[in-house]
Order: sequence, then structure tokens, then C-alpha cells
Amino acid sequence: MDFTAFFDDSDRKFRYWSDVPSLSAEAKSFSTFSSKEFASNHKKKIQQVAWNCTGDLLGSGSRDKTIKLFDPTTTRAVSELIGHSHHVWQLMWDPNSPNRLASAAKDQTVRLWDSRTAKATTVLKAEDGLINLCWSPQGNYIAVGDLRDVVSIIDLRTLKIMPSPKKFPYMVHGMTFDTTEKFLMLGTALGNVMIMRFPQISQCAYTIEAHTGYCYCVVTNKSGSLLATGGADALVQVWDTKEMVCKRTFSRLDFPVRQISLSHDSRFIASCCLLENKTASKSAESRIDISEVSSGHSVHTVVTNNDILSIAWSPVQNILAMGGAIGGGSSREGSGVVSLWGPGGRS
Repeated sequence: MDFTAFFDDSDRKFRYWSDVPSLSAEAKSFSTFSSKEFASNHKKKIQQVAWNCTGDLLGSGSRDKTIKLFDPTTTRAVSELIGHSHHVWQLMWDPNSPNRLASAAKDQTVRLWDSRTAKATTVLKAEDGLINLCWSPQGNYIAVGDLRDVVSIIDLRTLKIMPSPKKFPYMVHGMTFDTTEKFLMLGTALGNVMIMRFPQISQCAYTIEAHTGYCYCVVTNKSGSLLATGGADALVQVWDTKEMVCKRTFSRLDFPVRQISLSHDSRFIASCCLLENKTASKSAESRIDISEVSSGHSVHTVVTNNDILSIAWSPVQNILAMGGAIGGGSSREGSGVVSLWGPGGRS
């Protein structure tokens, strides 16, 4: 069979494919970026890193029961938040206040903190260890999920846990709100995203069949126009929330996607996975793919010997925070590590 005539489009009015788009100058500059490691002094691995809304403080929550706050222009922690009696699993800042953050821990508590005093202002007790937390965009609610897959809602105007928490018959992994605070989106062990009506969360308004394995990550951009998911099938998807259609699918990673993050301008998406230890002489690696949302092209890959569990783009510029555990046979292996990848860093 001769395909010559099909592929020769010199006399055709329409092409069957489009030219590969060229990378933007910003995407090309990523090749000059490098990593800068902080002196975190966390004794155990870091579960979560998160920026405040102005991008001038970075928080890290660790299995050593502490939270540390960093000035991203230095490599030292500026304060330490102490109070949890078990692993800190989740950490998130108030989307409208640069000095207020919340943490969820395995000690069954949610704590609200004031970064200026490094003190907890509110402590709320749950029924089981907490592993998920998300803050609504308008700042009125916090949703938390526990080890029994019970999702509870905290009304921050009354500082109380609302009645009638929702028990799910399957694992709930990631959570995020829509911008109107009318819906709560949950990534589940079924591989889908359940869009629950809020604040009752008793009724599912819509289900997105996103992944063939667990849906580990669910995030939205600041405007709420994009929903991104990452799953155990090693895929990352970006959805248009207006039409609720899949806009892009990224298959750059070879192992389950641990976490994803959209850049401040929604132009880039970062996703990370842990590569398996293939040989006894080579330690495991974490790989972070940086892709352009509009074109779907991978523009850079960050590879590190550290075990990265959390990534987060700065809310104001293209700087990526990474948190996890030191690896690579270091004498400090297993201790917590925080690093930034961006311009002017150091290898």
C-alpha cells in the first residue's frame, strides 16, 4: 500500500495535522533554572509544602509533628509552629490572608495558626486522624478528610465543625472547592472526581471519569476555569470547567502521580512521581515534569535523589517549592527537605 499520496499535501487546501508550536521564551528559560535547598532541620519527612497568598512565606508540615515557615529569599526557617502530637499531614494558607494558615494532623486536630505569633489561635477536634484539608477560595470554609474517609466541614465564621459529616464507602484522596463555594470536588479510589453540592455534601451533582486507577490529586487554578487531576495510572489531566471536557492529558511520568500544581498564571503544570529503585546500587529518584498547558508539551524535567512528596508553585512567580525526605544515601537520609526550583538557584 502506497501512502505517498496521502502524506503529500502540497496541493491540498487543508492539512491533516498542525505544526508543533514553538516554546515560549519563558518556557525556554526553565533550562537555566536550578534548585536551592533550605536548612529545614525537620527530623522526619515533609508531607506538605504550601505558600501564603502573597508568596513571601513558605510553610512545611512534617511527620516530626512540627510546621516551619520560611522566607523564600533565604535558606533558613523564620519560625516554628509547635502543638501537634502526631504527624502533620496537610497544610494550607488562608487564600485571602498572608498570616493565617491551617494544619491537619494524625492527632485528630485541625489547628489555625497566626504566622506573626507562631501560635495556634483555634484547635478543633475530629473523630479520627486527619489526612486531607482544603480551604475554600472565599475563606469561609475548610474541608477535612480523615482516615475513615469521612469528610467534615468547618465553618470559619463560627469556628465550629458543621453537623452531618459525609462518610464515603471508598477512599477520598484529594479535595478542592470551586470559586463560588457551591461545590466541593473529591478525588476518589474509583479514579473519578465527584463534584458534591456544598455545603451539605450529601448529593453528588456530577462525576468525572478521570483515571483508571486511584485519583490522588485534584486542584483548580485561581480563576476556577481549570481543574487538574493526577492518578495512579501515571496520567495528569486538565479539564475545562465551563464545558467540563478534558482539555489536555499528560503522560510524561511512568509511575503514580503523587501531586500536581498549576502555576500562578495557569500556563504551566507541574506533576511529580517517585521512580522505583531499579538496582541495589542506584537509589530511588523523584521526577517532576513541567508541561505547558496550552500546547501540551513537556518543557522541562526536574530529577532529584530526594523523595519528593509535595510540590507547589509560588502564587506570584514561576518558582516551584518541593518537600519530602532526603535520599540518595546521605547521612541525613529520611530527614525532611525543602527546596526551591527557579531562576538564580544553586545546584
